[in-house]
Amino acid sequence: MAVSYKDINQLSQKSQVAGTEKIPVSDTQYITPNQIAALAPGGDTSSCVHKTGDETVGGDKTFTDNVGVVDADHIVYSGGGGGGGFTRGYATIEVDDVDVISVQLANEPKAFIATAQFNGDNGTIGMIAIVGDSTGCHCVYSDESTHQNNYRSDITAAYSNGYFTLDCNGLFHDLDEVNLVYYYGSGTLTFRTSQVQPGSGVTAVTFTGTDLTEVPAMYAVMLESQVNNESYRRVAYYTNEGGGSSATPMGVSFYSSQIHNTTSNFSVSYSNGLVINSGGMNAGGYFHNPGTYTLYYLMASDIGSGGGGGGYQSLGDELDDIRDTIGDIETLLAAI
Repeated sequence: MAVSYKDINQLSQKSQVAGTEKIPVSDTQYITPNQIAALAPGGDTSSCVHKTGDETVGGDKTFTDNVGVVDADHIVYSGGGGGGGFTRGYATIEVDDVDVISVQLANEPKAFIATAQFNGDNGTIGMIAIVGDSTGCHCVYSDESTHQNNYRSDITAAYSNGYFTLDCNGLFHDLDEVNLVYYYGSGTLTFRTSQVQPGSGVTAVTFTGTDLTEVPAMYAVMLESQVNNESYRRVAYYTNEGGGSSATPMGVSFYSSQIHNTTSNFSVSYSNGLVINSGGMNAGGYFHNPGTYTLYYLMASDIGSGGGGGGYQSLGDELDDIRDTIGDIETLLAAI
């Protein structure tokens, strides 16, 4: 039978490809679309950004070849409380036998750690520390009548007319001052949490969590249980933000009817979790059993530092700032 040939322009395009169609490649052989597809590079591309228009992606993503971005302003940073990042601030609040303490601040704290400073190295009663964020406050304290370590969450924090106030219902009376460290900025901040119920005789605990991948930028550990204050040492509190212009740790232990500043005994590391070590039974003391220790923490990505754009909303914003800085340096050099 004679074979009739037509110019390809006389043929119509098939609407769907089954993959088994025969495409001649010589006078004795043919191939199929399935064979052609098998020649393409394989592998899992679920983590890639595919060119389907503007992309919104979560986590780290790999761009495939030939993906175009309109400009740097279309690479937008996420995290940091919904844009812009947060800035660290600090203050010292003087305490003079009052129920409510107040300090003038230019910006509203969105998350804070307030730590009591004792007269000398130890104190007897009252507030040890308060952690606060968009959801409320948490306080660990030494009870006035029993000297027990205790916990409460009915503390009120407010910001109005440029003043930040804390109402601790009488727990400030035995203090001289309170150091406040806070983050302010646009949006809200909420501490992440992790809990540990240590075994008997433990002087080091490890806090874990899906997002706890390194030592947090800001954190505090509290014993949120009622525990008698006796002769042997137990850990009440530890934080990396005890006050000051830079991160300064503070550790508090309770024994012999007092609370004691035992900061120098503590050490912190990261090994598959945040490890808090009290330095031993005669140093910072035991992590009490039975008892619940809660870690309140913010990662660098939560406050917009150490990655993910910092205080910038897009790569374009960050590049503009870099260009301005370079321009300022060039101006200074030209004037020399």
